Amino acid sequence: MRRLPHHRDPYVHHEHDGFVLGHPLGPNSDEWYAALTYRPGWQWRVSFEFFRQRQGDNIVDEDGTVIRNVGGDIYFPWRRGIDPEEKKFLDGILTQQHTMRLKVKYEIFRQFVVGVRADWSDITREEQSWQHITLSGGIWLVM
Repeated sequence: MRRLPHHRDPYVHHEHDGFVLGHPLGPNSDEWYAALTYRPGWQWRVSFEFFRQRQGDNIVDEDGTVIRNVGGDIYFPWRRGIDPEEKKFLDGILTQQHTMRLKVKYEIFRQFVVGVRADWSDITREEQSWQHITLSGGIWLVM
């Protein structure tokens, strides 16, 4: 029996224990990341980060049946005779997310750190768009 290449074999998924091997965004996606970090003193660390993520999802109907496979799902393989031989990158239903993150950490004494983080995200999918803000804080013992 002739085996198909891994991206066309319906029994091969690049995963382990239900987790995708590789980037968490999965196939047919990309991410850009930039960060600036400033240390005004040995105790302080201030960071600004920017993320841009894009993902092209398969086109499905109301029942969840795939109408057009663009390679957007690791669990849905290429179908011989149905899907085209080549795919356009980021084709299908495009989701874009832009996130800005501000982190401030303060080392109270050696190896004991407290910090806060604020995230602002703008997500666009087809004709829909929404924003959300997340605030979080934590205490770390750095070993």
